[in-house]
Parts: sequence; C-alpha cells; structure tokens
Amino acid sequence: MSLFAMKPNYYLIGPTGAGKSFLGPPLADRLGLGFIDSDAAIVAATGYRTDQLLNKFGEAHLRRCEADFLENHPKSGYVIACGAGTITLDAFEARLPQPHVLAYLQASLDTLVQRIAAQTSQRRVLLEGPEGLPARLAALLESRSRFHDYPWPLRLSTDELSVGQVLEALVRHYWFEGCIGG
Repeated sequence: MSLFAMKPNYYLIGPTGAGKSFLGPPLADRLGLGFIDSDAAIVAATGYRTDQLLNKFGEAHLRRCEADFLENHPKSGYVIACGAGTITLDAFEARLPQPHVLAYLQASLDTLVQRIAAQTSQRRVLLEGPEGLPARLAALLESRSRFHDYPWPLRLSTDELSVGQVLEALVRHYWFEGCIGG
C-alpha cells in the first residue's frame, strides 16, 4: 500500500477566486500528497472546459460531471481543489470518502473580483453579463449563501494572510484533523 493511500484527502472548497487551484499544488507538496484540480479532471474526462460544458449543456450537466468526479476520484492521498459550484451538490460532504479533511477558502468580494479579472485565460460563464463582474459575482455568492455561510471545519480568509501563512494554517489543520482529530 502506498503512503498516499494511507493519508486522507484534503478538499479545498470555496468561491471562484479564493485560491483553491493556486494553493493546492504547493499545499500538496508540503503534505507529501498528490494534487487534483476537479475542473481539470472534468476537462480530461469530458473533453470540454467547464465554460464549454456550461454553454453547451447547462449548469445541471456541469453539476452531474462534478458529482461523477466525486464518485470516481481517488479516495485518499490527494489535495483536491473542488470547483466553486461543487458545494451546491446535494449532500456534498456525505459524498466525500471517510476520513477526509476539508477547508473552506474565502476572500472579500473586492479580492475575488480582482483575482478573477486577472485570470484572462479562463472564461467564467456564470459571471458574464451586462451587469459587470462585481455585480454578477455578488449575485452568485448571494444565491449560494447557504453553502458559503455553512460552518465548515476550517474557514480561512485568503486575502488577509500571505500565501505562506495560508499554507501554514492549512498544513496545521490537515495534520490535526487528518491525523489527530480525524
């Protein structure tokens, strides 16, 4: 049995722009885990980018792809950056293998807008519209507020700490929850 297989997965969740995909690889390195970006895994499985899935098949289809990913992904040994909408799946946390560790990354609306606007290589279909990015993002966050306001095991603001501080907090959380608390 590999060492990866003995370590619980660490799921990073939160809104678009919170830093899940950015922080995932260095976090995985620090923990000695593999890394999976669920959006990239969905692209590999379907041949479509998430914006293409949304345009061609709609949001419900993208959510089914996310549910399929959660059903079929490795059950241990990885840091997994979940797509922002994954937490809206019915019984999201119950879909995760036991044991697991989970952290909700958050940032202010201004920080999220700034980060998303800087990511010109990735299209955000749910954030497009005549209202503009800040208004669309605020509306999307409001529509998902019950998920974003949920008392997740760790809620960490990524705009109030340096990258190193966020990584250190995530590492401590993983070792406590995954090895001692879990």
